[in-house]
Amino acid sequence: MKAAEQRATLAAIGNDLVAVEGGPGHRRAALLLKHLNGCEDPVACFADLPNAPGWLRLPAAAQRKLALRVALLWMGDALAGSIDGAWLGGLAEVAGEDLLDWAIETIPSLPPAPARRLEAGELEIYGFSLLREQLPMALRGYLPWRADHLALSCPREALDAFVEAAVAAARA
Repeated sequence: MKAAEQRATLAAIGNDLVAVEGGPGHRRAALLLKHLNGCEDPVACFADLPNAPGWLRLPAAAQRKLALRVALLWMGDALAGSIDGAWLGGLAEVAGEDLLDWAIETIPSLPPAPARRLEAGELEIYGFSLLREQLPMALRGYLPWRADHLALSCPREALDAFVEAAVAAARA
């Protein structure tokens, strides 16, 4: 790849990472959330940009769906073996029945993770936290949801498998 092509590629990645949907009002809201959560602006340099996974460049709505998929997979056996209709119904309200069914079908083919049963309102928070765990430190602040304070336990190989399965499902 020529130097000009490399610069263009890095510029495209950088533009995608700092793009915020919704115009100036959404950008101001995102800045306010960062301030309220005590999060400093991310500091990435050109050397960090090639390490940005493709999913980090997705629009916010697609990232949210990806985070929901990852959180559902993280629950593993707790989700796949549950017969609690009220709990499953709550998860389906947040994630959608199609994502819930997909996760239950996919879980047996993935490595287990030491996870707990999440309530419906926790799916997005934990999903984004898991996605953030997969990123290099300099890129973690580019996710729209701030939940860095969560201490999660997930083996790296399991997390990588969850994200890979979620990305593949999103492409299908």
